[in-house]
Amino acid sequence: SEGKVESIHIIGFKTSGWATNSDYDENTKTITTSAKWRGVGDASSSGTYLFRNGDFSLVQYDVDASYDGEINPQTIIDYNTAP
Repeated sequence: SEGKVESIHIIGFKTSGWATNSDYDENTKTITTSAKWRGVGDASSSGTYLFRNGDFSLVQYDVDASYDGEINPQTIIDYNTAP
């Protein structure tokens, strides 16, 4: 184990024309994605993209960077919930 994650710093975003393990929900007009960083799933990322104004926008991004044997993602970006 490398120890507890102290912080995560976001310095920008990059887009691509594909999504990992994606699913589309017609009712909510969202695409969800998920990626395991290793097989046991204790390190991962997931995103939710909402269709609005003719395009999909990232509205939530969760990351579990702990590699601690537990599944405990932290929300890094949340434009999906009212303040």
